Amino acid sequence: MAIVLPTKKQQVLDYNPRLLVIYSKPKMGKSTFCAALDDNLIIDLDKGGYRALEAMVVPASSYTELREIAISLDAKKKELGKVPYRFITLDNSTHLEEYCLYYALLLYRQTQQGKEFGNYTDKDGKTVFNTKADVRQLPRGGGYLYVREAVKRAIEMFIPYCETLILIGHVKDSLINKDGKEMSEMSLDLSGRLSDIICGDADAVGFMRREGNQSIISFKTSGDLNKGARPKHLREKEFVVIEELENGELKVNTKEIFI
Repeated sequence: MAIVLPTKKQQVLDYNPRLLVIYSKPKMGKSTFCAALDDNLIIDLDKGGYRALEAMVVPASSYTELREIAISLDAKKKELGKVPYRFITLDNSTHLEEYCLYYALLLYRQTQQGKEFGNYTDKDGKTVFNTKADVRQLPRGGGYLYVREAVKRAIEMFIPYCETLILIGHVKDSLINKDGKEMSEMSLDLSGRLSDIICGDADAVGFMRREGNQSIISFKTSGDLNKGARPKHLREKEFVVIEELENGELKVNTKEIFI
């Protein structure tokens, strides 16, 4: 069948992010915002970060446990005939990268040059595989390629089981060279180029901050922050998502972020 070529521009469509990244300094309200979302499965990589919140939480402390969660999600999707959750949240990116180091090691050992990496000889002369061998120690930073691939695959592993996958992260303050000048830039706390790669793949990247009694998520582009959005309803906008009332209660607004 011949492909029909377009003769005019398509209309601009608005949509919810397939992958949404939200990052901030600690204690800005990220967990509170995620806990308030209906039909949101939170994969808690932060070892008890949601104990004080009412939420649907499943803990994970290794890549193996992440894989087991994905297998359970696949079974549930087949049972229901649709995605089992509207949202899935991975909290947080720093622990995700840490847990993916083992997967990065396995990816490197699948290559010809890395098939014996991590092996050592014990006192009995037997070859033993050190599962904690770190590919980041490879010469000239060659191991970071496998770390990046492992983290990307881990994120992609959960996308088929929800409408929107949310990646929560902390902020990293680093120095960059721009037009010959050294500048400070705040970005998602991942190593090397991984932050730029993940944020580049995301439909929207929001930075959360506190102003008085309010928590605000901003998608406005700026020189010192890695943020922005493709969906029309988020592009170059910011939203008050949490407001602390006079009686101490928290009013959480999620409806403007997701249409």
